[in-house]
Amino acid sequence: MVVVVTGASGFVGRSLCPALEEAGFAVRPAGRDDVGDIGCEVNWDSVVQSATAVVHLAAHVHKIRSGSQGTSDDETARYRAVNTIASERLARAAVKAGVRRFIFLSTAKVMGEMSNYPLTADDPVDPQDPYAQSKWEAEQAITAAAGTMEVVVLRPPLVYGPNVKGNFLRLMRTIDAGLPLPLGSIKNRRSLLFVGNLCEAILGALKAPPGVYLPTDGKDLSTADLIRHLAKAMDRPARLISISPILVKICALIAGRHGEFKKVAGSLQLDGNLPGWQPSTSVEDGLRTTARWFAGVDKKTSLENAD
Repeated sequence: MVVVVTGASGFVGRSLCPALEEAGFAVRPAGRDDVGDIGCEVNWDSVVQSATAVVHLAAHVHKIRSGSQGTSDDETARYRAVNTIASERLARAAVKAGVRRFIFLSTAKVMGEMSNYPLTADDPVDPQDPYAQSKWEAEQAITAAAGTMEVVVLRPPLVYGPNVKGNFLRLMRTIDAGLPLPLGSIKNRRSLLFVGNLCEAILGALKAPPGVYLPTDGKDLSTADLIRHLAKAMDRPARLISISPILVKICALIAGRHGEFKKVAGSLQLDGNLPGWQPSTSVEDGLRTTARWFAGVDKKTSLENAD
Protein backbone atom coordinates (compact mmCIF):
# COMPACT_ATOMS: atom_id res chain seq x y z
CA MET A 1 0.00 0.00 0.00
CA VAL A 2 1.58 3.26 -1.17
CA VAL A 3 0.94 6.30 1.02
CA VAL A 4 1.87 9.75 -0.26
CA VAL A 5 2.91 12.14 2.53
CA THR A 6 3.06 15.84 1.70
CA GLY A 7 5.09 17.95 4.08
CA ALA A 8 7.25 14.87 4.69
CA SER A 9 10.22 16.97 5.80
CA GLY A 10 8.20 19.06 8.26
CA PHE A 11 7.64 18.73 12.00
CA VAL A 12 4.94 16.07 11.78
CA GLY A 13 6.18 14.45 8.57
CA ARG A 14 9.58 13.66 10.05
CA SER A 15 7.88 11.51 12.66
CA LEU A 16 5.07 10.16 10.49
CA CYS A 17 7.10 8.70 7.62
CA PRO A 18 9.13 6.30 9.83
CA ALA A 19 5.93 5.34 11.69
CA LEU A 20 4.19 4.47 8.41
CA GLU A 21 7.18 2.45 7.22
CA GLU A 22 7.34 0.59 10.52
CA ALA A 23 3.65 -0.24 10.09
CA GLY A 24 4.40 -1.83 6.70
CA PHE A 25 3.37 0.96 4.32
CA ALA A 26 5.40 2.07 1.32
CA VAL A 27 5.90 5.81 1.86
CA ARG A 28 6.21 8.25 -1.01
CA PRO A 29 7.45 11.52 0.51
CA ALA A 30 6.32 14.75 -1.09
CA GLY A 31 8.26 17.34 0.86
CA ARG A 32 9.73 20.61 -0.34
CA ASP A 33 12.78 18.81 -1.72
CA ASP A 34 10.49 16.58 -3.79
CA VAL A 35 7.88 18.98 -5.20
CA GLY A 36 9.29 22.43 -4.40
CA ASP A 37 7.37 25.18 -2.64
CA ILE A 38 3.71 24.27 -2.57
CA GLY A 39 1.32 26.67 -4.25
CA CYS A 40 -1.25 26.91 -6.99
CA GLU A 41 1.27 25.87 -9.65
CA VAL A 42 2.22 22.41 -8.32
CA ASN A 43 1.32 19.52 -10.62
CA TRP A 44 0.39 16.64 -8.35
CA ASP A 45 -0.34 14.02 -11.05
CA SER A 46 2.99 12.18 -10.87
CA VAL A 47 3.07 12.44 -7.06
CA VAL A 48 -0.20 10.56 -6.54
CA GLN A 49 0.09 8.09 -9.44
CA SER A 50 -0.57 4.49 -8.23
CA ALA A 51 -0.94 5.64 -4.60
CA THR A 52 -3.53 4.07 -2.31
CA ALA A 53 -3.76 6.93 0.18
CA VAL A 54 -2.63 10.53 0.60
CA VAL A 55 -1.77 12.17 3.91
CA HIS A 56 -1.74 15.91 3.32
CA LEU A 57 0.34 17.64 5.99
CA ALA A 58 1.92 20.46 3.99
CA ALA A 59 0.63 23.92 4.86
CA HIS A 60 1.58 27.56 5.19
CA VAL A 61 1.62 28.10 8.96
CA HIS A 62 3.56 31.36 9.40
CA LYS A 63 2.64 32.99 12.70
CA ILE A 64 2.09 36.71 13.11
CA ARG A 65 4.83 38.20 15.27
CA SER A 66 4.18 40.11 18.47
CA GLY A 67 3.12 43.67 17.79
CA SER A 68 1.76 42.87 14.34
CA GLN A 69 -1.46 44.67 13.51
CA GLY A 70 -2.85 41.86 11.42
CA THR A 71 -2.21 39.84 8.31
CA SER A 72 -1.24 41.54 5.08
CA ASP A 73 -3.15 40.95 1.86
CA ASP A 74 -0.11 39.14 0.45
CA GLU A 75 0.05 36.86 3.47
CA THR A 76 -3.67 36.13 3.30
CA ALA A 77 -3.30 35.28 -0.38
CA ARG A 78 -0.41 32.96 0.48
CA TYR A 79 -2.54 31.11 3.03
CA ARG A 80 -5.24 30.59 0.45
CA ALA A 81 -2.86 29.57 -2.35
CA VAL A 82 -1.06 26.95 -0.27
CA ASN A 83 -3.68 25.77 2.20
CA THR A 84 -6.83 25.96 0.08
CA ILE A 85 -6.14 25.98 -3.66
CA ALA A 86 -3.16 23.60 -3.62
CA SER A 87 -5.07 21.22 -1.32
CA GLU A 88 -8.05 21.18 -3.65
CA ARG A 89 -5.81 20.50 -6.67
CA LEU A 90 -4.11 17.68 -4.79
CA ALA A 91 -7.50 16.16 -3.96
CA ARG A 92 -8.59 16.39 -7.60
CA ALA A 93 -5.35 14.76 -8.75
CA ALA A 94 -5.85 12.01 -6.17
CA VAL A 95 -9.38 11.34 -7.42
CA LYS A 96 -8.11 11.22 -11.00
CA ALA A 97 -5.40 8.72 -9.99
CA GLY A 98 -7.86 6.45 -8.19
CA VAL A 99 -6.58 7.13 -4.66
CA ARG A 100 -8.91 5.46 -2.20
CA ARG A 101 -8.39 7.59 0.91
CA PHE A 102 -7.35 11.20 1.56
CA ILE A 103 -6.32 12.30 5.09
CA PHE A 104 -6.18 16.05 5.59
CA LEU A 105 -4.45 17.58 8.59
CA SER A 106 -6.54 20.63 9.41
CA THR A 107 -6.54 22.49 12.74
CA ALA A 108 -8.71 22.95 15.82
CA LYS A 109 -8.55 26.68 15.03
CA VAL A 110 -11.24 26.01 12.42
CA MET A 111 -13.59 25.77 15.41
CA GLY A 112 -12.44 29.01 17.02
CA GLU A 113 -9.94 30.05 19.64
CA MET A 114 -11.84 29.25 22.83
CA SER A 115 -14.22 26.70 24.30
CA ASN A 116 -15.19 25.94 27.89
CA TYR A 117 -16.39 22.45 27.01
CA PRO A 118 -14.95 19.67 24.81
CA LEU A 119 -15.80 20.50 21.22
CA THR A 120 -16.97 17.75 18.87
CA ALA A 121 -16.91 17.52 15.11
CA ASP A 122 -20.62 18.41 15.13
CA ASP A 123 -20.05 21.81 16.72
CA PRO A 124 -20.17 24.92 14.49
CA VAL A 125 -16.99 26.17 12.87
CA ASP A 126 -15.67 29.62 13.76
CA PRO A 127 -12.36 30.37 12.00
CA GLN A 128 -11.03 33.67 13.29
CA ASP A 129 -7.91 34.34 11.26
CA PRO A 130 -6.79 33.85 7.64
CA TYR A 131 -4.89 30.65 8.49
CA ALA A 132 -7.92 28.99 10.08
CA GLN A 133 -10.18 30.29 7.32
CA SER A 134 -7.89 28.82 4.64
CA LYS A 135 -7.95 25.45 6.39
CA TRP A 136 -11.75 25.50 6.66
CA GLU A 137 -12.07 26.36 2.98
CA ALA A 138 -9.65 23.52 2.19
CA GLU A 139 -11.80 21.05 4.14
CA GLN A 140 -14.82 22.06 2.11
CA ALA A 141 -12.96 22.04 -1.21
CA ILE A 142 -11.44 18.60 -0.61
CA THR A 143 -14.80 17.14 0.39
CA ALA A 144 -16.51 18.66 -2.65
CA ALA A 145 -13.84 17.26 -4.99
CA ALA A 146 -13.66 13.80 -3.40
CA GLY A 147 -16.44 11.96 -5.20
CA THR A 148 -16.09 8.32 -4.08
CA MET A 149 -12.66 8.91 -2.51
CA GLU A 150 -12.87 8.56 1.27
CA VAL A 151 -11.87 11.69 3.19
CA VAL A 152 -10.75 11.89 6.82
CA VAL A 153 -10.16 15.34 8.31
CA LEU A 154 -8.16 15.64 11.53
CA ARG A 155 -8.41 18.87 13.53
CA PRO A 156 -5.66 18.62 16.16
CA PRO A 157 -5.01 21.12 18.93
CA LEU A 158 -1.49 22.39 19.67
CA VAL A 159 0.95 19.66 18.58
CA TYR A 160 4.24 19.35 20.48
CA GLY A 161 7.19 17.00 20.58
CA PRO A 162 10.81 16.79 19.40
CA ASN A 163 11.60 19.43 16.76
CA VAL A 164 8.65 21.58 17.84
CA LYS A 165 8.81 25.24 16.85
CA GLY A 166 6.84 28.43 17.43
CA ASN A 167 5.20 29.37 20.71
CA PHE A 168 5.83 26.02 22.39
CA LEU A 169 9.57 26.27 21.77
CA ARG A 170 9.54 29.87 23.03
CA LEU A 171 7.82 28.70 26.21
CA MET A 172 10.52 26.08 26.75
CA ARG A 173 13.22 28.69 26.24
CA THR A 174 11.55 30.94 28.80
CA ILE A 175 11.39 28.14 31.36
CA ASP A 176 14.98 27.14 30.63
CA ALA A 177 16.09 30.72 31.20
CA GLY A 178 14.39 30.78 34.60
CA LEU A 179 12.26 33.78 33.73
CA PRO A 180 9.12 34.42 35.84
CA LEU A 181 5.72 33.96 34.24
CA PRO A 182 2.66 35.77 35.69
CA LEU A 183 0.31 32.88 34.92
CA GLY A 184 0.02 31.07 38.23
CA SER A 185 -3.65 32.03 38.68
CA ILE A 186 -4.81 30.97 35.20
CA LYS A 187 -7.44 28.23 35.60
CA ASN A 188 -8.12 27.40 31.97
CA ARG A 189 -8.16 23.98 30.25
CA ARG A 190 -6.45 23.32 26.93
CA SER A 191 -6.16 20.16 24.86
CA LEU A 192 -2.73 19.14 23.56
CA LEU A 193 -1.45 16.43 21.21
CA PHE A 194 1.97 14.80 21.32
CA VAL A 195 3.41 14.32 17.82
CA GLY A 196 3.79 10.58 18.40
CA ASN A 197 0.12 10.32 19.30
CA LEU A 198 -0.77 12.33 16.19
CA CYS A 199 1.20 9.91 14.02
CA GLU A 200 -0.69 7.00 15.56
CA ALA A 201 -3.95 8.89 14.99
CA ILE A 202 -3.04 9.28 11.31
CA LEU A 203 -2.36 5.54 11.12
CA GLY A 204 -5.78 5.02 12.70
CA ALA A 205 -7.32 7.41 10.20
CA LEU A 206 -6.22 5.10 7.38
CA LYS A 207 -8.84 2.64 8.68
CA ALA A 208 -11.40 4.79 10.50
CA PRO A 209 -14.77 5.67 8.97
CA PRO A 210 -14.55 8.78 6.78
CA GLY A 211 -15.35 11.95 8.71
CA VAL A 212 -13.98 14.76 10.87
CA TYR A 213 -12.11 13.95 14.09
CA LEU A 214 -10.43 15.93 16.88
CA PRO A 215 -7.61 13.82 18.39
CA THR A 216 -5.98 14.83 21.68
CA ASP A 217 -3.68 13.39 24.35
CA GLY A 218 -6.77 12.62 26.42
CA LYS A 219 -5.88 14.91 29.32
CA ASP A 220 -6.33 18.68 29.21
CA LEU A 221 -4.03 20.99 31.17
CA SER A 222 -4.24 24.55 32.39
CA THR A 223 -1.49 26.84 31.14
CA ALA A 224 -0.05 26.92 34.67
CA ASP A 225 -0.04 23.11 34.89
CA LEU A 226 1.58 22.85 31.46
CA ILE A 227 4.38 25.10 32.69
CA ARG A 228 4.73 23.03 35.88
CA HIS A 229 4.92 19.75 33.96
CA LEU A 230 7.39 21.17 31.45
CA ALA A 231 9.58 22.68 34.15
CA LYS A 232 9.67 19.37 36.02
CA ALA A 233 10.54 17.49 32.83
CA MET A 234 13.29 20.02 32.08
CA ASP A 235 14.58 19.90 35.66
CA ARG A 236 14.03 23.63 35.96
CA PRO A 237 12.00 25.63 38.49
CA ALA A 238 8.51 26.66 37.50
CA ARG A 239 8.73 30.37 38.25
CA LEU A 240 4.99 31.03 38.24
CA ILE A 241 3.72 34.23 39.79
CA SER A 242 0.08 34.30 40.89
CA ILE A 243 -1.40 37.58 39.69
CA SER A 244 -5.07 38.33 39.11
CA PRO A 245 -5.96 37.30 35.54
CA ILE A 246 -7.78 40.64 35.20
CA LEU A 247 -4.57 42.52 35.95
CA VAL A 248 -2.62 40.34 33.53
CA LYS A 249 -5.28 41.02 30.89
CA ILE A 250 -5.01 44.79 31.44
CA CYS A 251 -1.23 44.63 31.11
CA ALA A 252 -1.61 42.58 27.91
CA LEU A 253 -4.01 45.18 26.51
CA ILE A 254 -1.57 48.00 27.30
CA ALA A 255 1.26 46.04 25.68
CA GLY A 256 -0.81 45.33 22.57
CA ARG A 257 -0.81 41.58 23.26
CA HIS A 258 -4.45 40.92 24.01
CA GLY A 259 -4.63 38.23 21.34
CA GLU A 260 -1.73 36.36 22.91
CA PHE A 261 -3.33 36.66 26.34
CA LYS A 262 -6.59 35.16 25.07
CA LYS A 263 -4.73 32.14 23.74
CA VAL A 264 -2.71 31.69 26.93
CA ALA A 265 -5.55 32.30 29.39
CA GLY A 266 -8.53 30.94 27.47
CA SER A 267 -9.72 27.35 27.31
CA LEU A 268 -9.84 25.27 24.16
CA GLN A 269 -10.97 21.68 24.69
CA LEU A 270 -11.65 18.94 22.15
CA ASP A 271 -13.39 15.60 22.60
CA GLY A 272 -10.42 13.54 21.37
CA ASN A 273 -12.65 11.16 19.43
CA LEU A 274 -11.28 8.93 16.66
CA PRO A 275 -12.87 5.47 16.36
CA GLY A 276 -10.44 2.64 17.04
CA TRP A 277 -7.70 4.92 18.35
CA GLN A 278 -6.49 5.89 21.80
CA PRO A 279 -3.32 7.89 22.55
CA SER A 280 -0.56 5.56 23.73
CA THR A 281 1.62 8.31 25.21
CA SER A 282 0.40 10.30 28.21
CA VAL A 283 0.76 14.06 28.16
CA GLU A 284 3.33 13.76 30.98
CA ASP A 285 5.46 11.29 29.01
CA GLY A 286 5.07 13.39 25.86
CA LEU A 287 6.36 16.46 27.67
CA ARG A 288 9.27 14.45 29.11
CA THR A 289 10.20 13.25 25.62
CA THR A 290 10.06 16.83 24.34
CA ALA A 291 12.20 18.03 27.25
CA ARG A 292 14.84 15.37 26.50
CA TRP A 293 14.98 16.56 22.90
CA PHE A 294 15.34 20.17 24.06
CA ALA A 295 18.17 19.24 26.40
CA GLY A 296 20.01 17.34 23.67
CA VAL A 297 19.94 19.84 20.81
CA ASP A 298 22.73 22.28 20.03
CA LYS A 299 21.23 25.48 21.41
CA LYS A 300 23.71 27.68 19.57
CA THR A 301 22.51 26.44 16.20
CA SER A 302 19.29 24.42 16.18
CA LEU A 303 17.33 26.56 18.60
CA GLU A 304 18.46 29.89 17.14
CA ASN A 305 16.98 28.90 13.79
CA ALA A 306 14.07 26.76 14.99
CA ASP A 307 11.33 29.37 14.62
